[in-house]
Amino acid sequence: MDSRGYLEIPDGYDDVIRWPRTLGRDVTAIAAVFDPIVRVQPLRFGGRGLARRWRVCVDDVAVYAADAPDSEYFENRTLWRTLPALCVYLHSQAAPLPSAHDWRALLAQFTATSDVARKMNHG
Repeated sequence: MDSRGYLEIPDGYDDVIRWPRTLGRDVTAIAAVFDPIVRVQPLRFGGRGLARRWRVCVDDVAVYAADAPDSEYFENRTLWRTLPALCVYLHSQAAPLPSAHDWRALLAQFTATSDVARKMNHG
């Protein structure tokens, strides 16, 4: 949210729902780090639904992010509603963490700026 900004909407209960305004290239990088980990996990209680939600996210990344890597990702809300639950599930299953190299590459993706990202935050 610091590097790309965020969108928020009221949830109807005196609170807001907020998600980052990630770009197509951001979500492609996220999927590249998480998808291999998710796909090798045995599906235990609670995992099947999350795996289905994740596959929808990955399919959407292939459709929407590939053609517009420097534009705001069309399905940000869906991705950011799925990813936290997926991380909790992976942690509960003692899934291996991405390598330090993969984490550094992913974090570098979010600190990289483009004209589109600057415009999103200031225009």
